[in-house]
Amino acid sequence: MCVAGVGSCAILSLVSIADELVCACVGTGLRITDDELVPLLSLGFSATESRIGLRYCNRELERTVDFLYERRSRLQEQRSFNQRKRRFGKTSQGNYVDLTTLDCTRERV
Repeated sequence: MCVAGVGSCAILSLVSIADELVCACVGTGLRITDDELVPLLSLGFSATESRIGLRYCNRELERTVDFLYERRSRLQEQRSFNQRKRRFGKTSQGNYVDLTTLDCTRERV
């Protein structure tokens, strides 16, 4: 989700700050060590992605890798859907074109 007027770098910066605040408040329960990050970073995941995955999967490396690949796939699907939605634009009522109806219409033709 994008906030109007806020770039992705600013959002990532805010996430990093929030991450540090949570760790400081809760203690080491949420803190992810560099040793835990290294295998995921070597697979091409970002530090933020890796932290999210490790926390979500209780620091189990194999589950984390599966979770992160699945998450990337879902995010890519969502981006593609949103790009397609924007490409077709809005109706005269100001709503985005219903892609499901559009696809059904195209199948009939």
